[in-house]
Amino acid sequence: MTGSGRDSCEHAGVLDATEPDWTGRPAVSVLIPAHNAARTLAATLSSLARQTLEDWEAVIVDDGSSDDTALIAQAAAAADLRICVVRRTQGGVSAARNTAIEHARGDLFAFLDADDWYAPQALETLVAALRARPHLDGVHCGWLRVTADGRELREIWPRTD
Repeated sequence: MTGSGRDSCEHAGVLDATEPDWTGRPAVSVLIPAHNAARTLAATLSSLARQTLEDWEAVIVDDGSSDDTALIAQAAAAADLRICVVRRTQGGVSAARNTAIEHARGDLFAFLDADDWYAPQALETLVAALRARPHLDGVHCGWLRVTADGRELREIWPRTD
């Protein structure tokens, strides 16, 4: 999670990658690059909806998908005004993340890939850690490797020194 310097993302419908709307500021912009993520995107967004910190927005960038990624993202945006969708031609995950940053409005950024999910207190914990240490530019957390069928493989934690 890192600090942001921009406002943006219209929450009604789908944007062309060149149309930011500069209004409001949630605490966190969750940046979600998505390419052919129809199989996993709903679970990713469900984990976001279960966050104990509710002051977030999600910027989903459909990076030229040829499956139903855009339909799933649009349905989520229609159901939750904190979610917006930006469509662009395929440029890769880094270009999609940069596009999400351009449209983000939050005071902080958090990255979430379209095939990953957050534990329910992830954003609350990360925001609290960053706010408790204002001299830091970013924080990160451990993760859990899980197979496609939901079997937990191994928990990985970053060094704390």
